[in-house]
Amino acid sequence: SIAANGSVATITAVSGGTAVITCSIPSDSLSAMSFVVTVGVSIDETEITVEQGASKPLTTNSSSVQDVFWWSDNMEVATVENGVVYGVYAGTTTVYGSCIEGDKVTPNASDSVTVTVPYEVIIPSTTVLVGDLVDIKTTANPAQVNFMSSNNNVLYYDVESGKFKANSTGTADISVTWNGQTEVVTIEVIDGFSLSTNSLSLNIGTSGEVYAQVSNLQQPVHWTVADVNMVDLI
Repeated sequence: SIAANGSVATITAVSGGTAVITCSIPSDSLSAMSFVVTVGVSIDETEITVEQGASKPLTTNSSSVQDVFWWSDNMEVATVENGVVYGVYAGTTTVYGSCIEGDKVTPNASDSVTVTVPYEVIIPSTTVLVGDLVDIKTTANPAQVNFMSSNNNVLYYDVESGKFKANSTGTADISVTWNGQTEVVTIEVIDGFSLSTNSLSLNIGTSGEVYAQVSNLQQPVHWTVADVNMVDLI
């Protein structure tokens, strides 16, 4: 705000950002001069946590966050737009708000907040069937994550698909490593077995088919009849 008294104007900072002030003599349209006033931006938060894919707004001393210049030190961790922080990949970065574009060193011009996106290993199931593809995800940048199986005969990592293939029955420990942190997950692989139906209605002289759905084709399927006087099994 401005309190003008003749040739002297008292300028009071109201909101963080920049403002253009013009001084002129109304009777002389050529007598006009302007200057820029910058008011340092301050951010209420010092540290925040934002989940991957989520967002969180920041609180500043600016009446309009669009008047503030925003940027992140590491946009692979978090981005910022109009004072709203968006989580991208696990990690920590610094987000800045300033009344001067790109300036984070001028005293009183800018402020910053430390942003953390938590690291998490996401596992769909710890029991899978032979032949299944196991997709283990994390909140970290996939290019920075390493996977390893303790038993490649049971579960092996297919680089092309980025998933584990369940090759045979048994258990395997899967090591997931990111940024020096290793989490071990034990996964059990079992044979899958089911029938195409659990009941069948027939008239005398007619027949029907039931299919055995087996994940491990190396195991033979045996059929038996409880009452051979009722039905024939072919």
